Amino acid sequence: MVSESATLIAPGAAGRLDAERLRLVCRAVVRTPLGVLPASAFIAYVMAPHVGAAHAWGWMLLVSTLWSARAVICARLLRRPPPLERVPSWIRFQALAAAASGIAAGSAGALFHAAPELEAAILTMVVCGWCAAGLGVSGALPIAFYGLIGFFIPPIALGWALSGYAYGSLIAILLVLFMFLLGTHARDSAQLVGQALRVGFENEALAGQLRAREAEAQAARSRAEAANLSKSAFLAAASHDLRQPLHALSLLLYTLQERTRDPEAADILRKIAISADSLDGLFKALLDLSRFDAGSVRPQPQALSLGPLLTRLENDFRPLAGAKGLAFAAPASAAWVVSDPELLERILRNLLDNAVKYTQSGEVVIEVGEATDAIEVAVRDTGIGIDPEHRERVFEEYFQIRNPARDRRQGIGLGLALVKRMCELLGHPIALESAPGRGSRFALRLPLCATPAAPPPASRPEASPEQLRGLVVVVIEDDAEVREAMRTLLQGWGCRAVVCASAAEAEQQLEAVGARPDAVLADYRLAGPESGIDAAIHLCSRYGPLPAAIVTGEINANELEVPESLGAIVMQKPLRAGDIRDWLLLLKSIA
Repeated sequence: MVSESATLIAPGAAGRLDAERLRLVCRAVVRTPLGVLPASAFIAYVMAPHVGAAHAWGWMLLVSTLWSARAVICARLLRRPPPLERVPSWIRFQALAAAASGIAAGSAGALFHAAPELEAAILTMVVCGWCAAGLGVSGALPIAFYGLIGFFIPPIALGWALSGYAYGSLIAILLVLFMFLLGTHARDSAQLVGQALRVGFENEALAGQLRAREAEAQAARSRAEAANLSKSAFLAAASHDLRQPLHALSLLLYTLQERTRDPEAADILRKIAISADSLDGLFKALLDLSRFDAGSVRPQPQALSLGPLLTRLENDFRPLAGAKGLAFAAPASAAWVVSDPELLERILRNLLDNAVKYTQSGEVVIEVGEATDAIEVAVRDTGIGIDPEHRERVFEEYFQIRNPARDRRQGIGLGLALVKRMCELLGHPIALESAPGRGSRFALRLPLCATPAAPPPASRPEASPEQLRGLVVVVIEDDAEVREAMRTLLQGWGCRAVVCASAAEAEQQLEAVGARPDAVLADYRLAGPESGIDAAIHLCSRYGPLPAAIVTGEINANELEVPESLGAIVMQKPLRAGDIRDWLLLLKSIA
């Protein structure tokens, strides 16, 4: 079996290894004249008195010329490396050139055989150092080193063996052993260099693969981000049109329920309303997630009294818990915290909704624990609990632990995902404690603040629905279905509904009946260049200051630039009939 590391450098591996060996040889040879010139000059200087100046200095010139020529050729190869197919030829050249250099240098054994013993010893020491210095080439190209020492040392050893000196034979033997020792070292060095080169190539290949995979991952991330932005952009663009039929359906269902006296029909309408509410909730959850992904939700932290919030939550969820036979408890609290009121309430409502939904017996409890500079608000239940391996995943989009059939009544798995997004946006850490079959506890940590000197005044009591009778309400809406739904709804409350598609049309209808509007509900996006804000401003300029509500299906409803002078509120589609009724009742109670 071929190893994975071998396959990493398989394409052109031998050629690349040879090319790198040739480069290392050339680098070593380029530097050799720095040692060869002074060494050969020293030998010639020592030998000249004994063998003649012509022989000594002629030998020095031959050796220096050969080594210098090799250095020049190697320098050119370094500047302009040969193609891979020419590398084997240049390697053979280097081996032959090394052998030629060894023959030229080793000729000293024959030329200087008549030298005295001291000078011969000096020659031997220089030769041994010369050959040892050549080990720098051995790891890259051992054949070249073998050629050098094979023709350099034996002539010198032979000269000692034939010299007749007392220790000549012993020195000859030592020189031969020295040559074999150098050869062995060259072989081992070549193996290490080869292994190092292969490892280097493998690392290079791995690095290339890593870069390629990182590039693929980055491309995948870019595609995912682009797809996510495209999805958010689509939802933002289509939000208005998608909300319109749901908005009309909600209003018509409420009106029909109010007017139906047949018990069987009322029961059917109740079931239809439940389905519509489920669709409304899923739709809002998807759009909310898109708003968070698009970064269009901007929290507005402020001092917030925890007591009224807990009271509202208790009033809303105690009946829901009681309907399932569950106990519900929420403590009183005088604490003030810093948070966005709307987002914090949505977080706690999502947690309580999950707690009631997944608890079949026992209790659902809101717990409040105060520390030095923070307060912990927790929602605890005695429900089904969460397995340890699922505790991180419950905050992922569309993940549901015990809903394999995708029962829409249990949601689509966005509640806790939105909770996590809102907590991260607000900077409120959230912790989860849970045990299967024993329930769960979700805890928020909120920063405390001092009680404001002048708490906001208590809300006004609700006005009676009977007070809406005769109220002149102008509705400006470009969608015909929504216009008819609003007309039916308002007339059912006894209001005088002026429903039209533009401010000019509204003014005409008001003039025709001789009425002055009491309130204006204007859709933000109208058919023409006029917006709902423009329409409200036009009517206010004609009839004086009017209570106005801008109704919009845009995802970024909080970014609408409503002039302060208009004093209009922004209401997001799909609206519940109760939202419109409560707003009109509030206006009536203030008037």
